[in-house]
Amino acid sequence: MPDSWRGYSFESLVLNEVRAYNSYQRKDRSLFHYDVAGSLDIDIIVETQRKILQRPSAYVAIEVKYSKRWSKDWCQPLIAIASDPRSRVTTAYGVYLGNEVIVDGPLTILPFAQFSEALWEGKIF
Repeated sequence: MPDSWRGYSFESLVLNEVRAYNSYQRKDRSLFHYDVAGSLDIDIIVETQRKILQRPSAYVAIEVKYSKRWSKDWCQPLIAIASDPRSRVTTAYGVYLGNEVIVDGPLTILPFAQFSEALWEGKIF
């Protein structure tokens, strides 16, 4: 299987884990993919707070990479969206196949197993 397909498969695995949690825990959160051609791509956006009259919406951003090593280059889209006050992204995560937890400013990078555990413990959203 080509590496690109492994990447798509891993991204699908993480997305399905998020969907399963969202459904089984009856969170009823909207899920999105964010893509601005040529500049910004975020794999999963979770609406954690719906907009009402007196309160804006809020989001969690999740970037998924099929790699045992996390590259700092992959942080840029997440840091850009998390640092922009107009985006209303309150938390940003990276998920990968490595073993190390990495904190880079507003971004937390988690190995898949730890991400999944934190998700089901209600710590992601």
